[in-house]
Amino acid sequence: MEKSEIGILISRADRKVIRRFRALIEKEPIKVIKEPTAGSIMVTAKDFLDVAFCLGEVLVTEALVEYEDTKGYGLIIGDEPEKALVLAFIDAVYKSKNESLKKKLETILLKTKTTIEEKDKLERAVISKTRVNFEIMAKR
Repeated sequence: MEKSEIGILISRADRKVIRRFRALIEKEPIKVIKEPTAGSIMVTAKDFLDVAFCLGEVLVTEALVEYEDTKGYGLIIGDEPEKALVLAFIDAVYKSKNESLKKKLETILLKTKTTIEEKDKLERAVISKTRVNFEIMAKR
């Protein structure tokens, strides 16, 4: 699973999933190098002329951990210290040589992905029921 996809999954994960990751973290020899800290980053975009401009600032939380002599970094949108720490831990584990822990994390991440996809599908189904058919309205 790619790093960007992991970040999206963790940002959308509910508290139950985050607690499962925290339970794994507590069992491992993890050293927090930088406690989760709130900050802001500039967001830029390009206009139709391909000229970059600043959209504004976004609140983020970042954390830095060390696991088995491997550093992991987590940056997440919003004031989410637990999610930033979990993301940093996952980053460190993915860079480490601990294959069994990687598999455990991958299992939780895949289950989380499936749950999020099911919620999205259900939400799209509910929204599609509210769709207005303007052709039928015009025939009245």
